Amino acid sequence: MSSKTLHYKSVSYFLQKLKYSSPVFKDFAVIHLENLHTPSELIDLKVTCEFYCIMFNKASSNLGYGGLEYYLNAGALSFVAPNQIIEGKENTNSKQGWVLCFSPKFLKNHSLLEQLHQYPFFAYDFNTALAVNKTDEVQMNLAINRIVDECNQRDFLSQDIICSELELLLKHCLRIASKNNYLATNHLNNDVISSIEKLLEDYFIKELQLTLGLPKINYLSEQLHLSNKYLSSIVHQITGIKTTDYINQFAINKSKLQLLNSNKTVQEIAFETGFSQPHYYTKLFKKYNEITPKAYRNLHQQ
Repeated sequence: MSSKTLHYKSVSYFLQKLKYSSPVFKDFAVIHLENLHTPSELIDLKVTCEFYCIMFNKASSNLGYGGLEYYLNAGALSFVAPNQIIEGKENTNSKQGWVLCFSPKFLKNHSLLEQLHQYPFFAYDFNTALAVNKTDEVQMNLAINRIVDECNQRDFLSQDIICSELELLLKHCLRIASKNNYLATNHLNNDVISSIEKLLEDYFIKELQLTLGLPKINYLSEQLHLSNKYLSSIVHQITGIKTTDYINQFAINKSKLQLLNSNKTVQEIAFETGFSQPHYYTKLFKKYNEITPKAYRNLHQQ
């Protein structure tokens, strides 16, 4: 297993590295696995990305997720959220199925963006793949086919229609999840990461950052009754980054919604996200995104 971790900032760049055909939308794509030939240099590498993935594989396969390896039986539906670590394994079986990739940026004008947290299968603690029966497979494939057709006839309504179809697909996935047909042969011990995610989400929902600033490691460790050192070691083991970076990235990602969906200044957004110094907010934003907040806003409002 390689210790190297690749990070993909966009769907289009991800497809480029896979040597797959360019997507119609740079922040959205459907990949048909039978047409995918993964370059050998990308096999067994750890990968993180800034977009969501839904994968349906009709053939059995191996997937590294959160530091452990899973064997997924045929007909498995699996999910990945931004900044989660996955590791592709070499698969000698025939490839059948699809992967749908979408960035939060693609949803910026759709209500689905604010509803993604309602779908539990994107969380680290939802550490199972879902079994898909024939009826569910047909319904999902119909949704995928409608999405592909809409991509191919791209016009001024296509993005909104695709978002609506994606929302329908996620509801189908929610129905499948409710049947409790789990396929993964192992379970990740990611309770700590899941608890941190929930604590951070709750912190911002309660707007504690307005009075207390950004969440501190001490705050998380006290809430979880763990030492700072132990908590940080788990975060690094599962995510591959430091706890401070994990917290900062969470806050920066929260701020992106305001950059795209409000007319507030960068300074106002920095303060409302918990940064006491706007220039430090800009510095971190550029560190994680290789672009300033202002440039990010301008790029996605074109």
